Amino acid sequence: MDRVVAIKSADQQAVLMLHRARDLLVRQRTMLINALVD
Repeated sequence: MDRVVAIKSADQQAVLMLHRARDLLVRQRTMLINALVD
């Protein structure tokens, strides 16, 4: 039981990291596009 919970939390952390990384990429791309448009 504990092992399953540990795996679940590890999965959640990985998903959070992915979302954060994607967020950062999108933000950088938006900044780049804005700079090009300006």
